[in-house]
Amino acid sequence: MPRVPANALPNASTEARASWQGHARGLTLCLQGCWQGGLAADWPGLPKLPDSPGPSPEPGNAQPAQLDFDATALQSWDLGLAAKLWPLVARWQTQGGTVATGGLPPGLGELLDQALQRLPSAGRPAAQPPPRRPAAALVTLAFFGQVLQASWRTLRGRAGRGNL
Repeated sequence: MPRVPANALPNASTEARASWQGHARGLTLCLQGCWQGGLAADWPGLPKLPDSPGPSPEPGNAQPAQLDFDATALQSWDLGLAAKLWPLVARWQTQGGTVATGGLPPGLGELLDQALQRLPSAGRPAAQPPPRRPAAALVTLAFFGQVLQASWRTLRGRAGRGNL
């Protein structure tokens, strides 16, 4: 059996961990350790998201609950962490909460921000796709049809002037 170097074994400071902390405006997800390398499926699961975000628990404050992040103890990350966080932040926002990605490392926060802009939120409807232009599609289809017919005539030996 091969020996594993002692420095290759995970310890408490590098093990990937996540925990929830409540605060006056909502919740904070604290990320610690190394969330990089290997299969993301082998990483520990993120803690279950508490109940849906309603208004802030502060009396007299009707602001939606906010999801913050604390990544001060995060040592490293890769796209697998973004994939783990995405369902959590998407669910939070679609249920009416707000997501503040400022506590995440540069790159990871921007990535989630861009993805969140595509989701509907309580005050903003879903992004509408651009209107379809069937006339442009028909012109393109007709052009390719003509090219295909000219190519077929050339292969059959009936090419003439103007066939291509």
